[in-house]
Amino acid sequence: MATEILTGGMNLAFARWGDRWKRMRKAANIGLSNAASQEYTPMQEKEAIHLLHGLMDGQSTVDAQIRRTSASTVLSAVYAYPLLESTSDPCFVQVESYVDRMLKAALPGNYFVDIFPWMMHIPQWMPGARWKREGFEWFKKDTDMFQQLVEDTHTELASKLLENAAEHDLDPVETAWLAGTMFGAGTEALAATLSFFILAMVLYPKIQHKLRDEIDAVVGAPSGEFDNTKANFPTFQDTKNMPYLHAVIKEVMRYSF
Repeated sequence: MATEILTGGMNLAFARWGDRWKRMRKAANIGLSNAASQEYTPMQEKEAIHLLHGLMDGQSTVDAQIRRTSASTVLSAVYAYPLLESTSDPCFVQVESYVDRMLKAALPGNYFVDIFPWMMHIPQWMPGARWKREGFEWFKKDTDMFQQLVEDTHTELASKLLENAAEHDLDPVETAWLAGTMFGAGTEALAATLSFFILAMVLYPKIQHKLRDEIDAVVGAPSGEFDNTKANFPTFQDTKNMPYLHAVIKEVMRYSF
């Protein structure tokens, strides 16, 4: 269901290995290298501040704030989409709907077609084939959404994908789905990682305090106190002086994946 119907075989996370998969994976390296990731740090710093404001405000759940931040960060990186202010943003709703469909379709046993592959040959008009009709309808809607986002984008990542589409022999639909895969998978992965980080800090308060002390020492706040007149908000430049933070991040990544 997830491999052929909902994504048309164009989502790298579910696609079968073959010529298309190799072409799309090669093109994906444009925006996923270590060098390319450095371009996203200013935007990530802004999103981090917005997330903290949302968490302190307390008007929505922690999970909602994390998912909003994840979607906003990845949408901004891939499509130069403006910061999502709330979970009621139409684009956020579309993102959540797409990711939710993918996750449900990927769960074993949710669709009989995953157990009995011969069901792929059942015509859409036949009684009982509603799952197939709806799946292809969602594929068309998601394709339109991804193509519109790519057409409206001004980011270097999406621009490079469009410029190099011919080099990697990708048609417009494959290019749109490649960018869409980056944003769908990235949103879910980032949300999971942030959730694991918060869980780890709650379960291990001693680690949290040690990490806080290191951050305070680097940005200038006295230990145990926070005075925003004496301290700066941590940036990616500061992290080179935070070895314990790097260790915590690696451990959180181990939890997540």
